[in-house]
Amino acid sequence: MKTNSLISFAQKSGMVSLINEYAVPHGFSLESWMKYRRRHSISNAKFHKDNPGRKWKVVYAHSRAGHHKRGQPMKGYSKVSYNKALKRIRAEKAN
Repeated sequence: MKTNSLISFAQKSGMVSLINEYAVPHGFSLESWMKYRRRHSISNAKFHKDNPGRKWKVVYAHSRAGHHKRGQPMKGYSKVSYNKALKRIRAEKAN
């Protein structure tokens, strides 16, 4: 899936227009999670409600040369609870 189509998908699904990070269930890549969400018409909150014990990771939405790649987990935010992943994303949005 191309970056432009992911951004348009994010805009249509009510996410922020300029997304820097995503919360993804552990075991999914960013691309596979976006496909799963679209195929099953499910939100992160709904998925968490159905799978409360599942761990999450916060991944980068864009690549930055010399820093990180798209879909790479952020350091310290792999295998965390859903609430901790949400707090990290909300802190990024506030900046």
